[in-house]
Amino acid sequence: MSGKTIVSYTLNDLKALVARDGDRSDWARVDAMTEEELEAAVASDPDWAGPTGGWIAPSADRPVVVVERPVFDWFRQQGDDYEARINDVLRAYAREHSAA
Repeated sequence: MSGKTIVSYTLNDLKALVARDGDRSDWARVDAMTEEELEAAVASDPDWAGPTGGWIAPSADRPVVVVERPVFDWFRQQGDDYEARINDVLRAYAREHSAA
């Protein structure tokens, strides 16, 4: 055991911490980075455990999509083609709600 303590926070806890202590992120440094530098930084982060397969890679025709972890995990538990099923659900929702 490394002696580190694992702490869990709710969203409200995190909002209260930011309100009290401020946001310590160096957004100016992030804004100054190129897309390649950002991608390299994310890839080298040992805590990054995002979805794999390249389907979330941003591009002009494929922006980053954020899916809540429980929803993502549920789809992934349904089988290897979870990415296609997520896309199918989103496409059906968009089709249903765009015919207003």
